[in-house]
Amino acid sequence: MSIRGGYWPSWQDNDPEIISPSYTHVFYAFSGFDRANHRVVIAPGANHKVRKFITTVHNRSMKGLLSIGGANAEYNQLFSEMASNRNNRREFIQSTIDVARRYGFDGLDLDWEFPSSRTDMENLALLLGEWRTAIDMEGRGRTKLLITMAVFFTPDLTLYDENPRIYPGGAIQNYVDFINIMTYDYYGSWSGTHTGASAAVFNPGNTQRSTREAISTWLQSVSAQKLVMGLPLFAHTWMLQNPNANGVGAPANGIGPGPDGTMMYRKVLTDYLNNPGTIAAYDEPTQSNYCYAGHTWISYTGVRSIRAAIRHARERNLGGYFHWSIGQDDENNTLTEAG
Repeated sequence: MSIRGGYWPSWQDNDPEIISPSYTHVFYAFSGFDRANHRVVIAPGANHKVRKFITTVHNRSMKGLLSIGGANAEYNQLFSEMASNRNNRREFIQSTIDVARRYGFDGLDLDWEFPSSRTDMENLALLLGEWRTAIDMEGRGRTKLLITMAVFFTPDLTLYDENPRIYPGGAIQNYVDFINIMTYDYYGSWSGTHTGASAAVFNPGNTQRSTREAISTWLQSVSAQKLVMGLPLFAHTWMLQNPNANGVGAPANGIGPGPDGTMMYRKVLTDYLNNPGTIAAYDEPTQSNYCYAGHTWISYTGVRSIRAAIRHARERNLGGYFHWSIGQDDENNTLTEAG
């Protein structure tokens, strides 16, 4: 596998120096774009941070990509408005190229979470085709910019909100260099009545919510080398109904500690795994790590589960894997280096 990617959250107080040299592609998360003219912008106050990011990754022989958007309802609407109009798409596309060249990015990553209708998906296909044409023309005689995308774990987003629409697999195959599949968040705060393996490699109880099935669905329209598997460096937490019923799928009384029941791996380590009162376990059927202490139950990514996921990706000849997100690992980058 040639791609070992990681998203670097620019809003957090993390110096680019923490980025592990083991990465090949690092995504600057995130840039937005202007509602009025649909042009991507780097805020004036972020100029120094962007330039330090690019300098750091290039000094380590890594590629730096600008990720546009993120999990933000406002940007979801902005993407929809931009993609619906040819002139808007042209302004957006040209601005992405201008910003990438001005700051020295090696590529552009579209993080639209998520197209919310069939019309959005049709317009996404138009956007990707026009973007590819512009990138190819601009790249004549020089190294072309990469085009990548972050996508839901299946092409069909019915599992996300029961609103039927499907990613344009043909356009992705033809126009995008690779896609970062969010093969995680299979379970979380929205499934609070039972614990779940939030990044299950396999899932005998619900095969749709597993990395194996996610990859299989994407392979129906996109070649394996363009698929990059997601590995979370964060956990989901629940509160057990009964601490004696503590396996995957155990009854729960809602979410546990952390913002909306989530927790960075480094905090799982310091607050729980390093605590003698915590019991760590591994679920063989789902190939996932979990731990519990009293009523608190945590599904987390550990060394063993990361290696199981990467082994599965290699067996299926995928293009690589990525982490969300840099800065959530422990100070030794234990999970980052586990691959």
